[in-house]
Amino acid sequence: AVDSIHLTKAKNLITPRIQLWHDASEIVQWKPLYDSLGEDGADQLWRDRPSSKDILEYFDGKYEVNSINSLHTIMEMGSKSPGGGDDALLLNDPMLLERIKFIGAEPVAFPESHTGKVSNEDAISCARRFERFSSSINFVCPDIHLYESLSTDFWRKWETSVRNGQHGSFLVNPRNDTPATIPAATLNTPNGQPINPTGAGNAFSSAMTALLGEGVSVEEASCIATAIGAVVCEYDHLPPWTGEVMSRIRKGAVEVREKVDHMKSFV
Repeated sequence: AVDSIHLTKAKNLITPRIQLWHDASEIVQWKPLYDSLGEDGADQLWRDRPSSKDILEYFDGKYEVNSINSLHTIMEMGSKSPGGGDDALLLNDPMLLERIKFIGAEPVAFPESHTGKVSNEDAISCARRFERFSSSINFVCPDIHLYESLSTDFWRKWETSVRNGQHGSFLVNPRNDTPATIPAATLNTPNGQPINPTGAGNAFSSAMTALLGEGVSVEEASCIATAIGAVVCEYDHLPPWTGEVMSRIRKGAVEVREKVDHMKSFV
């Protein structure tokens, strides 16, 4: 992830930042931090997004690398989402693509409150927006609601991991293999329930992109990413970067791997 505190635009505006959380009804809420969105609200967030040049200058200045192993992008897919679908235009920029080895996409379209499903309008919007970037993307990680709004064949264009909440995830790929289930990790909380699930799906998706970009197999990456998502649920806020947390992730990944191997023994 790019540290937005240090990433600035040419006109010296700090990249807009938002805070996300789930309310009591598990509805995602958000608000801007430090008035960073400006007077135009959420649309300003996308107009002031970092460009390809901004991202490359950041990495060149901080890491001095010739290539970037992986880039994870969260893509607004709803028909009326902020930015009008232009938030991922940099994925068609040759200047950026020639430096990045692996790109993962986390498409977002929220289900309707009265149906619990993504609307046909938003599903069509998702398909059309993916058409613009499909050749640049290596991996896709939708949630179950968005996945079910389009055909399985649509998602088989990429290595796809479908987030399915407390049920874990499942894998779909271009080889037409039977979708493989990745069980959830057991939460290390007093009642076995999430303390705060905010960001767990994002953590899982971005971990998948980072691991796949490093050449980890999709199944092994899923076990590790599942543990990372679970650990995020065990804290009021994002977990600290400590040896204890790393050990907890390792333990969770081993548990998920054992569950996957146990399921295979019955096939």
